[in-house]
Amino acid sequence: MAPNLPFDEMQHAWQNQDIEAKRMSLEEIRRDADRFRRRTRLNKLFTYVGFAVSVAIYISLMWHPRRAAAEAPTVARISMALVLAGTFYAVYQYRKQVLAMPISAEIMADDCLSFHRRQLGRLRDYYRMGWWLSMAPIIPGFAVGFIGLAVNVPARRRAVELSAVVFLVLLYQAWTGMRNRADKLQRKLDRLDQAQKHS
Repeated sequence: MAPNLPFDEMQHAWQNQDIEAKRMSLEEIRRDADRFRRRTRLNKLFTYVGFAVSVAIYISLMWHPRRAAAEAPTVARISMALVLAGTFYAVYQYRKQVLAMPISAEIMADDCLSFHRRQLGRLRDYYRMGWWLSMAPIIPGFAVGFIGLAVNVPARRRAVELSAVVFLVLLYQAWTGMRNRADKLQRKLDRLDQAQKHS
């Protein structure tokens, strides 16, 4: 048997398989892009609804302070104004980093692997610094509120301390959640790199 024949057959099969894979990857890119657009729309909706609700609550509490805040309204208003400013900044950063991911003609023309890598890499980068972009901006407002109320309303100090502890626990959970998401995305990127090396 001539040694060139199996190689030619293998080369022919490989070339045909490559053409089919390219066709499939274009379909996969379109499906992934559509899925990504739908998810982006849902994320926008939930983010903006949550943003609108929290802004409405904080504006209402600024003008009509309740409980301990009513006993130190100036401190409460300053605190809530800072929380609102931090919330506006966090939503701006979320929109800029996650919701504004472009799906351009250039990305659509890329192979499926590059398309996934761009999406996963950008999401991973957001979650690596997302705590500083989305959670840290609201901390000054809460800190002013907790400290101001503890100083100005000594009778409520125990409740303020308990609220501060709960707030710190929630911040820690947000930090670990974002770090875990970033690590999970990095593992996906590592698997894609391994698959690319072996292909």
